[in-house]
Amino acid sequence: MDSADHPLYEKFQAYISGHPLPHQERVTRLNLYCVALASDYLEYAAGKYRHAHGAFLQGLTNDLLYSLTSRDVEAGRLAFQLWLEEDSN
Repeated sequence: MDSADHPLYEKFQAYISGHPLPHQERVTRLNLYCVALASDYLEYAAGKYRHAHGAFLQGLTNDLLYSLTSRDVEAGRLAFQLWLEEDSN
């Protein structure tokens, strides 16, 4: 499947286009977008992957924790601190 064919592509693309992030590090931007869009993805995936629900939730939780606790070298802060700042703007 081409990524443009994914059911969430348009929604996620619109969010990313409408919420540009000032951070230079690609990983920081990726982590912040993952955190911001996690609930939409979880809702989609919960219906699609019901048979592996427990393992899926554990994997998603691990990814979210990693995303939130990664450190942006330029800003010298953790992603969750940057996300809180972005969320308040």
